[in-house]
Amino acid sequence: MYKTEPQSTNKHRICNINSYTYTQLKDKENKEKKTNNQVDSLPQASIIQEKVEKAILDQLFESEELFETTISNVLLQLNAVFSNWMN
Repeated sequence: MYKTEPQSTNKHRICNINSYTYTQLKDKENKEKKTNNQVDSLPQASIIQEKVEKAILDQLFESEELFETTISNVLLQLNAVFSNWMN
């Protein structure tokens, strides 16, 4: 059991002191690790998504003039790649 040193409280209760068992602390630590792992995996997915998006959008800047066919092709590719993004 985790315990704290006694404090002078002048006949009042000390607020915000929690006691935990060893298993509770380990469970809490494991939950924090799981959430950290999930958060760490998200940026890698977004980096990959950004690279794909950048590769598609680079087609717009390959030529000096912009044509409607180029724009429509890029929009179709973006729509195909990110169709499940909003779901």
